[in-house]
Amino acid sequence: MLKDGVLLEAVNEERFNRNKLTQDSPRMAVKYLLEKYKLRMDDIDCVATHGALDPSQMHLNQFLIKEKEIISSEISNQKEQLISLWSRYAREKYVRNVRTKNHLASLREFRDELKIYKHHHCHAASAAYMSGFDECHVLTMDGWGEDGSATWNEFKAFDLVVLDRTPTFSSLGYFYGAITKFLGFTPHKDEGKTLGMSAYGDSQLLYPIFSKMIKYNSKKKTFDGLYEEGIYVADFDNPNLSRVLEGYKKEDIAAAAQKILEDVVVDFLNDRMDKPGNLAVAGGIFANILLNKKIIESTPVKSIYIFPHMGDGGLSHGAAMLCHREVSSKPFVPPKTMYLGSGFSDEEIEEELIKCGVSYEAPQDVEEEVATLLVDRNVVAVVSGRMEYGPRALGGRSVLVHPNDRKLANWVNKQLQRPDFMPFGPVTLAEEASKYYLDIERYYPNTSFMTIGVMCTDFMKEHCEGCVHVDGTARPQLISMDQNPAYYKILKQFFKKTGIATLINTSFNIHEEPIVCTPEDAIRSIKSTNIQYLMIGKFLVHNTGTESS
Repeated sequence: MLKDGVLLEAVNEERFNRNKLTQDSPRMAVKYLLEKYKLRMDDIDCVATHGALDPSQMHLNQFLIKEKEIISSEISNQKEQLISLWSRYAREKYVRNVRTKNHLASLREFRDELKIYKHHHCHAASAAYMSGFDECHVLTMDGWGEDGSATWNEFKAFDLVVLDRTPTFSSLGYFYGAITKFLGFTPHKDEGKTLGMSAYGDSQLLYPIFSKMIKYNSKKKTFDGLYEEGIYVADFDNPNLSRVLEGYKKEDIAAAAQKILEDVVVDFLNDRMDKPGNLAVAGGIFANILLNKKIIESTPVKSIYIFPHMGDGGLSHGAAMLCHREVSSKPFVPPKTMYLGSGFSDEEIEEELIKCGVSYEAPQDVEEEVATLLVDRNVVAVVSGRMEYGPRALGGRSVLVHPNDRKLANWVNKQLQRPDFMPFGPVTLAEEASKYYLDIERYYPNTSFMTIGVMCTDFMKEHCEGCVHVDGTARPQLISMDQNPAYYKILKQFFKKTGIATLINTSFNIHEEPIVCTPEDAIRSIKSTNIQYLMIGKFLVHNTGTESS
C-alpha cells in the first residue's frame, strides 16, 4: 500500500492463509490492509497488478526460429525436442487465456478497473525504484512471465526502458528448477537446497554436459536454451536428465548446475556492460546468494542492489511503483528496512497469550534475558515488531541459536525438518562485521537483507562454525540499532557476555508453512516443536515439556 509515494505496508497472502507460495487471490491481505488503515475500497485511488495480456507477447516467431534450429541439428531425439518446444507454447497459451484471466478476474472483485503491467517490468521496477541508484542497468530473471524469462533494462532519471528480452523457452529458472526436481526436491521452492548441496560436489565433472543445456548467446544478446543439443527443455520435468546423469552423485550434479548458472550470467554481464556501473536485480533466480556474490566479484558491476523480495511475491511491489510513477508527480520514498508487514501491540499479544493458555512472564529486560538463554545454549524464537516483507527472516519472525555449536545447529535442523546440509544464516552486529567477513563493504547494502553470500574470516570459522557453510561462505544479515532495536539489543547483550557478535538466525515457521505472522501462529508453532522459548513483544514464554537440545 502506497500513499503519496510512501510505502505504508507490504504483505503477502501466504502469511494470512498459511499456504506457502499461495497463488490464491489476496483477499485476506486486502482485508487486513483496509481494516488496519480504516479504509474502504472506494478510498483507494488505484489497484495495480501484473499480468498484461497483449497477444503479441506470445513471441511465435521466436518459437519458429528455435524450431528451425532443432530441425537443423543431428540429435537423435529431434522429434521429442520439437514436441517439448511446442508443448511449451501451448502451456503458455493456456496460462494467458485461463490462469491469468482468472487471476485478473479475482482482483476485479476489489476494483473493476485495474492498472496491469508486464511481469518482468514489475520485477524491474521493484529493483530499480528501491535501489537508490540515480541510474543503473536492471537485470530480471526467473522461470518465466508473459513477457519472457529475463529482461535487460536501463534505468535513468526515473525512467525504466527495456533493452532486450530473453524468450520464455530459454529459461535459467527452468534449467535450475529441472535439476532441483531431478535431485528429489520441489522446483520453484527448493532451489536453495540445490544451492546448499552444490558446495559438496565437483563442479567440473558434469560441466561439459550441462554446458550443452543453456548459455549466453552473444549474437542474439539473450540467454539461449539449447534444445538443439538434445538435453535442455523449458520444463521442470526434463526426461533427458535421467539419460545423461545416471550414475552421478547428487552433489556433483548440484555443483555443475550452480557453476553453469554463475558462468552464464557472468558471460551476459561481461558482454552487456562495457564499463563499470550499477546493477539492480530481481526475479527468483536472484535468491541464489552465490550467483549474486559472483556478479559483484567477476563482472564490471561496481555496486549491486538485490531486491529483497526478489521472487513473484514481490511483483505487487513493482506494480504499485509503476502505477505511482504513472499517476502521481510525487517522488517515491524507498523504505530503509523490510519490516513492512503486520505488528502487534503488547496488549494484543498478552490477550492472545491468555486465550491460548500458555504461561508467560514479562521480564524487566526481556532482551537481556533472551541473551542469557542463548549463552546457555537454549533455542529462542522471536516475534519482535513488524513482520518482514520477503522470504528472509530478519529478526521480526526469527529463531535464534548460539553460533558456535554444530550439534545444536543440527538439532535445530531436525526440529525444523531441514536437510542437514543446508547452512544457517548468521546475524552480526554491523559495527563488528569486518572481523567476521572478508571485504564486507563490497556487498552493501545487501548484507542487511541476507541476499548475498560472502567469505568468512578465520575468526568467524573458529567461533561461529554453526553458520559457516562447508565452502567457507555465509549469508549474513548485518543489524544496527535503528533497524530493529529489540533484535539489536539481544545480539549486543550476547556479544557483551561471550565476545561473539554473531548469532544463528533462521526463519520462524513450521516445516512447509510460511513464516509466522500473528501471535497465534507463533504460539502454535512453538507448541508443535521443541523450541524452548518464545520472546514475543515484551513477554517471554517457556515452552514446557520440550526435550533437551
